[in-house]
Amino acid sequence: VVEPIISFRLTIKLEKDLIELNFVISVSEDKNQAIEKLEKLLENSYAPYSNMHFACIVETKNGNFYEGVNIENASYGGTICAERNAINNAITHGEREFKALYLMTSSDEICYPCNICKQTFLEFFDNNVIFNIMTKSGKMEVMRFEKVMNTTFTKEDLV
Repeated sequence: VVEPIISFRLTIKLEKDLIELNFVISVSEDKNQAIEKLEKLLENSYAPYSNMHFACIVETKNGNFYEGVNIENASYGGTICAERNAINNAITHGEREFKALYLMTSSDEICYPCNICKQTFLEFFDNNVIFNIMTKSGKMEVMRFEKVMNTTFTKEDLV
């Protein structure tokens, strides 16, 4: 189970300039287990066209975990992202309230969710959902819903 996160704001005033830093720190004891599971799930991803593999786990407020991977299709519109697969899996099992999302990519750089996934987040997530976005090589960002909604996934993210 993912524990609540610690969030704080640090404001530094230097003469006329004001610097504001926002920190979000995850204190999950199960994060290592999620990372191990995501690494295994990446192997199930089907991405013969982009070679971009994604695995996702969503945690519900009931403490249940649901998995998904990206599955590409030669008809690109038929492709489904790992995030939506995991959310759809949870919905299929009767879950509607979410606590956290873990997303891993095979890329060496952090890749943020696409706008179709973000539309699904808007449908099912509240502002308290915590996103743990990471690469298989170990880079990780932990962020709140609002910050994720302001990120982009562009053609430059494709390797």
